Amino acid sequence: MQYFISIILCFVSHISIAQYSAIILDSVTYEAIPYVHIISTSNQQGVLSDEAGVFEFNLNSKSTIQLSHIGYETKTTPVSVNETDDIDTIFLHPKSIELTEAIVEPLQKGETITFVHKKPKRTRNYFRNRKGGSFQLVKRIDSACDRCIIEHVNFHVQSSTNNIVRLRFYDQNKDGLPNQDIANQSIIKNITTNGWNSISVQDYQLVVPAHFFVGLEFLDKDEAMAIGLAANNNSEPLTFIKNLGKSWWLATILKDKKDRPLNMMINVELRELK
Repeated sequence: MQYFISIILCFVSHISIAQYSAIILDSVTYEAIPYVHIISTSNQQGVLSDEAGVFEFNLNSKSTIQLSHIGYETKTTPVSVNETDDIDTIFLHPKSIELTEAIVEPLQKGETITFVHKKPKRTRNYFRNRKGGSFQLVKRIDSACDRCIIEHVNFHVQSSTNNIVRLRFYDQNKDGLPNQDIANQSIIKNITTNGWNSISVQDYQLVVPAHFFVGLEFLDKDEAMAIGLAANNNSEPLTFIKNLGKSWWLATILKDKKDRPLNMMINVELRELK
């Protein structure tokens, strides 16, 4: 019995968990990178770096983590966790992106900007994100434009108290799920206004296909935020949810009292490329 207990204690000490701390820097500019996704490859649990690029993560003594951020190469690296207060430094390398300039001509007389998914007048439904970690809520956009550029993103906030969000844009894979990032850099905004918020993204040259996804990643660890939801008689589920380190899933659970699918109140203004 004593021998058996010794084996257990030895095993427990071998897999002891401690807090690992690090700061993430750009390998070229040496500037801190905020809101990086850090995932443990052993259990797919994840954390975000803060606005100063620092993160703390409870890990096994010998773990492997994966770091990813828009505009940077994904990095997988082993880390050694110990009981000291030392903070490691991890460098991420910027992606080499060959940009093709999108030619957007000025509006001609009588020409209008296309609004995809019009704004409902009001909403009695909303989705409140949970506090802590990273959480994404995106909506599939089906436009009649094979190659357009996004000019504005508009979304409805039911309640916000100074929340930090990152706009997310994805193309679609063969299974109809969000796939690769369309943006090549983070678009992070501080949301302080309830009701409709409009964000200009013209400077980011976001060229999108006919079918793509647009939404929000909630970055604030301390404050919850409520996003408006809307339904109509002909609507289908178009809203997808993803927790940090997990897979995308279609939010069929979002329904109103009439059992109609509820979708995120978000739309985009598109301009067709010449």
